[in-house]
Amino acid sequence: MPPPPPPPPPPQPQGSACTFDKWADVGLHGCNWKVVTPNTTVAMAFGPAAAQRYGPDMTLREALDGRGDMYRTLLREATAALLNAYYNPSGSGFLYPTTASVIDHINAALLTPTLHKLLLEGARFRRANSDSNLPCHLTPCN
Repeated sequence: MPPPPPPPPPPQPQGSACTFDKWADVGLHGCNWKVVTPNTTVAMAFGPAAAQRYGPDMTLREALDGRGDMYRTLLREATAALLNAYYNPSGSGFLYPTTASVIDHINAALLTPTLHKLLLEGARFRRANSDSNLPCHLTPCN
């Protein structure tokens, strides 16, 4: 009698990529925020370079409303990427696999002397947050 076939491999974690506007709808999706809250400051989440650029009091919720200049746009997309990194399990396929990678990338962009790096990083964050291969899996809060 032949041995039984090996068990199937465990399912891979399902990745999720959500845009800033999904995360900004705190009333609908606020329960999906992990580790940080809408009231966490940008300075606390991203560190001294972000505190210097955006001030000590701006919250992550306010950061998601960022429009008007490239620094605010960078912060908006980096905040969504940070939330996506917290939300996704390891190995899920999200472009920034750890929160540290998001923090490193925004800080590198903020500290660069050229606008090219800043614009490029903002575009990378935006592309990761709207990855068509990873649908947004935020669940509505009750």
